[in-house]
Amino acid sequence: MASENKAPDSKIYINGSEIVPELKADIRETIVTRHTRGPSSFEITVNILNGENQQIKWVDDALVQIGNSVRIEMGYLDSFHSVFEGELTALLPKFTN
Repeated sequence: MASENKAPDSKIYINGSEIVPELKADIRETIVTRHTRGPSSFEITVNILNGENQQIKWVDDALVQIGNSVRIEMGYLDSFHSVFEGELTALLPKFTN
């Protein structure tokens, strides 16, 4: 009997293209907040520190520029549903000790 992957997953598209595997690997959390009144929002937490050379990455990358269109789908295996469409409006880097 083949085992089924029942873990939830997300697909993120920026400017119409699915994000590159390197960026997907650095995503730590994806949150979509949908409202019945007012705008919905999303938050994606990304590891921005390159573990090999301790350099900052993604912050200045063209993929994550304010104004880029974003679509987020969530689901399981091959069954994904769009839960957010909008644009990137802010970058909030957080640095810890």
